[in-house]
Amino acid sequence: MRAWPGSFLLLMKSAVLFVPVTMALPATAQSNYAVIVGVSKYPSLPASTGLKGPGNDATMIRAFLLSRSPVLFKTENVAVLADDLPGAVEPTRANILSALEKVAAQASSGDFVYLHFSGHGYQLPSNQGSETDGFDEVLLPKDTRPWDEASRSVPNVITDDELGRQIKGLTANGAFVWAVFDACHSGTATRAAPPANAKLRKISPEEVGMPRQAIFSFPSIKQSGWTTQDLPIEMPQKNQPGGYVAFFAAQSNETTPEMPLPTEDGMVFGLFTYTLFSKLSENPAVTFRQLGDSVLQHYASMNRTSSTPLFEGDLDRTVFRVRNREFVRQWPINASGKGATVQAGLIDGLTRGSRLAVLTSPLAQLQDAVSFVEVTDADTFSSRVAFADLSDSLRSGHRKAHSHSGPSSEITLPARSVARLVSQTYDFQLKVARPPADPRYSRAIEMVDTVLSDIANQIPRRFSIGVVGSSDTADVRIAVLTERDINPSGLEHNQAKLWFLPESGEAVSTLRQTPPSLNLGSTTEPGFRAALIRYLERIYRAKALFKISQTRDYSPSDIELKLTLQSRGTGSSREVVASRVTVASPGDRLRVEVTNNTRSSVDLNIIYIGSDYSIGHLGGERMHSLARFSDASLEFTDTSYGQEYLLLIVTDARPLTNLLDLRFLGQEGLRPATRNLSANTIEDLLVNIAAHAPARSIPPLRPTSSLQPRGAIFLFPIRTVPQEPK
Repeated sequence: MRAWPGSFLLLMKSAVLFVPVTMALPATAQSNYAVIVGVSKYPSLPASTGLKGPGNDATMIRAFLLSRSPVLFKTENVAVLADDLPGAVEPTRANILSALEKVAAQASSGDFVYLHFSGHGYQLPSNQGSETDGFDEVLLPKDTRPWDEASRSVPNVITDDELGRQIKGLTANGAFVWAVFDACHSGTATRAAPPANAKLRKISPEEVGMPRQAIFSFPSIKQSGWTTQDLPIEMPQKNQPGGYVAFFAAQSNETTPEMPLPTEDGMVFGLFTYTLFSKLSENPAVTFRQLGDSVLQHYASMNRTSSTPLFEGDLDRTVFRVRNREFVRQWPINASGKGATVQAGLIDGLTRGSRLAVLTSPLAQLQDAVSFVEVTDADTFSSRVAFADLSDSLRSGHRKAHSHSGPSSEITLPARSVARLVSQTYDFQLKVARPPADPRYSRAIEMVDTVLSDIANQIPRRFSIGVVGSSDTADVRIAVLTERDINPSGLEHNQAKLWFLPESGEAVSTLRQTPPSLNLGSTTEPGFRAALIRYLERIYRAKALFKISQTRDYSPSDIELKLTLQSRGTGSSREVVASRVTVASPGDRLRVEVTNNTRSSVDLNIIYIGSDYSIGHLGGERMHSLARFSDASLEFTDTSYGQEYLLLIVTDARPLTNLLDLRFLGQEGLRPATRNLSANTIEDLLVNIAAHAPARSIPPLRPTSSLQPRGAIFLFPIRTVPQEPK
């Protein structure tokens, strides 16, 4: 349980959603370099170590840098080291280090260097004694060889110390380095119900031929507690002439997957790489901190709790040294016969049903749209669109296209025409994976399957739910297991339960944290069915809130937020930021400070989502223009542990109305909905989460001069753990 001591007043801050903007421009002239490494094959290791996604990662990144980046990357300055890609170099140790050395010889003060590694990582006991945890985190090139007992090492790996020296050399020359590592180095969670189409970028000691007893023969090894502050790879000091930012897909003891994206019918990418570049495609004019924030929000929306990305370095610097200005989500459109192609796709957030306005100039206003199109099919970087029937879509000030108003007309568009996003679909359906087969609990699993089918087929439904196969992509995975199955070493109970697992299917049972579960009892009793519906509905509402949290209408300067966590044990304080998971223990207190810099009043609501998907409304407050709040503290207790979230929700206060009180979020949910980027508000979406709402058509567009209520959800991830013994 979470308690707010003292009086509760709150106000909140927000960032930008989709607003009309000018294009981002480079701050200064510079040379830009990239070294992109994707290792899919390990010929000297077992076939089980092979991956499918690193080559696709490398192809996508190269295409983005050469054709989508807001700054110029020359082809000769982008080195790709990947398996079986035309023009790419083999990703061996020697070639990787040579590519890094070449860039170090070329890059100078003011230049930008992007480094990327997709593949396997690993942890080796350190021979140097310089590692705080006793391990070297290493990257595995293609020519990695099995464990060599004579040298007591794995030949041809690249250690974190080697990589750190390379990066330090670049920053010492005055270059700025952005390094991204889509690999994991460890991870021990039980995969109780894993999806069939996802593979972890994780390698075991057995796969590198390393005897487990060898790990503990190194004097450097010591047992240490996990903290989200540990970096998987040591980075250079921050006082270098240049600068750096490092993005890690997971903590040093976690896993990260590759999977078909953005749907199970898509190509295989690293989840971290794909999420990162999809968010960057949506708006490249952001800071590294804002980019990391958006990645964590996306992970929350898909219910991924087993991977905790980590971001380090000069995070308040803008990506690609682009001025942090408002960004227009619009792309070139080319007519072809009776259809057209937009130079944006799945990576940009376009899906079937997305609607865009066709403008004859990138600087045109929305009311000057000559037509509207709807996405019919999309791949990674492009979309096929069809011209929509505009008779019900146009308002005063919009004019229909002339030469292509009929379905049989050939379509011609001016050369500088663009398609500007005006609406996209929000799918709030909760996908639930059936429990995997297990002969030990076959009867219980059969009964659970029956109940799930009944719930999914119920009309009317209390909320939108889709039941999929046990190995299909899902938001929540159900498993019938005993507590001993979840944690063989620490639990004694051997009665089967129904477990609710996250998207990854991993069952974490450490630090007194266990997944939510439901006693099976008699699955034919009405009480079991009601309890199962209640659990799924709770997860559904949490997921819907996470989904909306990716939507913001305020600029970062409109509302200022400062969160500070005070340790009960030491009394020390540290800042809580959205781009990093904060670790909290019982007795720690969280202070929230908010300033409303807008010219109007806003309503603030505070929501806490627990690791058991509980949703607590902690209070709300109306804040007037320039008001400042600095008196609320959240105290953590020992009632639950795991991945939890604090949500600060801010909406424009409507004149002559009472405070928007979001306690109604505990009510029923909604079906899939669509948010129109110029008509619907975050408040509409929040209300619809709590009430039955049929699938809605796109509302009419407003001229861009119309005023509309704004809103935003700020999400702060918090991992709660027990207090360490003194």
